Amino acid sequence: SGLSAAYLLSQHHNVTLFEKNDYLGGHTRTVIARPAPGIEIPVDTGFIVFNDWTYPNFIALLGELGATWQWSNMSFSLRCERSGLEYNGTSINSLFAQRRNVFNPRFLGMIADILRFNTQARQLLRTPSDPGEAAALQALTLGEYLQRERYSNVFIERYIIPMGRAIWSATGRGMLEFPARFFVDFFDRHGFLNVDDRPTWRTVSGGSREYVRRWQSQFKGSLRLRQPVREVRREADGVSVVSGDG
Repeated sequence: SGLSAAYLLSQHHNVTLFEKNDYLGGHTRTVIARPAPGIEIPVDTGFIVFNDWTYPNFIALLGELGATWQWSNMSFSLRCERSGLEYNGTSINSLFAQRRNVFNPRFLGMIADILRFNTQARQLLRTPSDPGEAAALQALTLGEYLQRERYSNVFIERYIIPMGRAIWSATGRGMLEFPARFFVDFFDRHGFLNVDDRPTWRTVSGGSREYVRRWQSQFKGSLRLRQPVREVRREADGVSVVSGDG
């Protein structure tokens, strides 16, 4: 968002961009893996994929910068080293990769809970007319919601928490303390509550660093790397920005 704002403003104004890191892009970062001599593979460690459902402005920015993208995929797999359970959510075949789970009541119960969650959780997105109910809905955590609706421990520990942790790099406790409404809203926007109708994922060709490189080559303002902003003061005749070096 900072790069986009700076890019658009710099077309009509003098812009100075402050960045506390020694590189641009923040969550956007690509490292190069070298699995063998002469082979380099760009690996995104932060921002990885996007889709046309929730990133229309970003796709437009890529087009304006001349950055290219390619089709990718997004799927969820789990392997539990404690129980030995393995599955992948892409297809029926991969869901029952371990054929014994066809006759596993706990696993079948997890699938039933997934379908129930996908259907019922959208109720959290409503806007109650009663202020007290609205406040309670906002304060409801994911853990409280799952307990209230009596979801199984298998569903919680083998699906919803691992999937949330994979998305947000959070702890298990952190996921249970997540605001339930925000969690469901994110899942709904990205099609995770749908069995079939889901967005097609894309990734920036060459890694996400490529669009940052193109941004930098076209940016008309000035950059100040390693310069965190400590304070912003609005004054009578303008605004004072105090950087890390004072």
